[in-house]
Amino acid sequence: MILTKPVIQRAMEEEQLRFDPPISDEQIDASSIDLRLGNSFMTFDAKLARQSDATGMPVPIDVTKYNFRAFTEEYGKSIEKADGEEVRLEPWQFMLGWTKEFISLPRTLAARVEGKSKAARVGLMVHLTAPTVHVGWEGHLQLEFINVGPTPLVLRPGVAICQLILEQVVEAAEYTGQFQRQRPPQ
Repeated sequence: MILTKPVIQRAMEEEQLRFDPPISDEQIDASSIDLRLGNSFMTFDAKLARQSDATGMPVPIDVTKYNFRAFTEEYGKSIEKADGEEVRLEPWQFMLGWTKEFISLPRTLAARVEGKSKAARVGLMVHLTAPTVHVGWEGHLQLEFINVGPTPLVLRPGVAICQLILEQVVEAAEYTGQFQRQRPPQ
C-alpha cells in the first residue's frame, strides 16, 4: 500500500518518519515526498576508463566482487557545492550525489526513490537501478546520475531532484545492510 499525503503527514507528526532537515509541506505531493539535492558529489577519475589489460582491452569491474569503499577511495573525486551553485553533467557522464535530507524510516515502512519527470524529459536519470529503500533504513540517499540527453545538464544543490514513495509493509522488519546510516563524504 502506497502512502498518501495525509498518512505521510501523520507519520511525520507522530515522528515515525523523520527527516533532517525537516520536510516542508510543499515537498509532500499526493503520494510522494520530493527530496532535495545535497551539496556533495562524486565523479570518477578519467584514468579508470583508460585502464587496459595486456591486450589493450578495458579492464572490467566484477560487480559481484568489487569493494565500493575501496573503489571510490581509489577512483572517486569528491566535489562540494553550495546551495544554488551549478554542477554540470555532460552527456553520458556518470556521477554520484546525495540527498540533502537524512531519512529515518520506521520498521513498518519501506520506500522507493524515483526521479522527477521534468528532469527525466531532458535526459537525466536519477537513482538508476536501485530504487529500494528498506524498512528501518537511515541515511542520506546516495543517488546515481547519468545524462542520457544530447546536451549538458545543470544540477543545483537544494532543488527537488527525486521523489520518495512510501509503502506500508505487512510486518515490521529490520535492515542491517552495508549502506545503513550512509552520509556524504565530509
